[in-house]
Amino acid sequence: MKVIRRIFGNLDTKDNKDFIEKIFNTSFEWGYFIKDVDEKSQEYKQVREVITKNGWHDSVIGTEFSKQEVYNAEILYFVGARAFSYPEPQSPSFLESTYFDSCKECGIYGEQKADFAIKKQPILGSGGLGTLHWVYDELFSTYEVYKNYFEGLNMDFRPVKLMNKKVSAENIVQLIIPLHNTSLEMARFESSSCEVCGRIKYSPSIHGFFPLPKGNSFHITKTNEFFGSGHSASHRILVSNEMMQQMIQHKMAKYHQFVPCKAE
Repeated sequence: MKVIRRIFGNLDTKDNKDFIEKIFNTSFEWGYFIKDVDEKSQEYKQVREVITKNGWHDSVIGTEFSKQEVYNAEILYFVGARAFSYPEPQSPSFLESTYFDSCKECGIYGEQKADFAIKKQPILGSGGLGTLHWVYDELFSTYEVYKNYFEGLNMDFRPVKLMNKKVSAENIVQLIIPLHNTSLEMARFESSSCEVCGRIKYSPSIHGFFPLPKGNSFHITKTNEFFGSGHSASHRILVSNEMMQQMIQHKMAKYHQFVPCKAE
């Protein structure tokens, strides 16, 4: 696992410019710079010593996992498939019209009550799997992919509507992903409580391994917990190792779209 950090600062003196060029063995322009670096690298260890003194900024921007870490994980968080169009935020009432018990303030919602309505017929590509912009915890597939793979996992589906024509889109369905039956251990993660509905959601930025759920006898599930910021909230999609490998084999996803889960 690599934790990637981003260094941002201003090269406004010759000493600073010479220092940063020597560490990274490359030339930099005068003025502001951005450099992404492995947290465990010698370069980061050297530059870390002068970050505060020079008024530079240092933050974690992500985590990279090796193929071995992904393929050895029992459960994985699927970060999402190729996204296609959806009317939000042009149609901000989609939460109210699509889900029960939705909150416009935090974006948290309850059970789905209506089919999704998309702008136009999507092209999902060779893998036949996709998701929606602004909706991060739903998956959509071609009907052929559903019949050939997901139906065999006892997954149901819902039709998808075309927004202007009010008819079902051709050859695309929404996969019904069940909620997991237990909660995650989230005590160490940043959270916020909505001032309107009182429900809790967690920061969307979880660096490192994703929390491992209790009870792993599933192919695919959603976390009970919501994640997001501002007016956006969504569950996280978790899959078994077997399903991850099948999704990669059938070109629905690539290994870097999965984050291994690990217990504390």
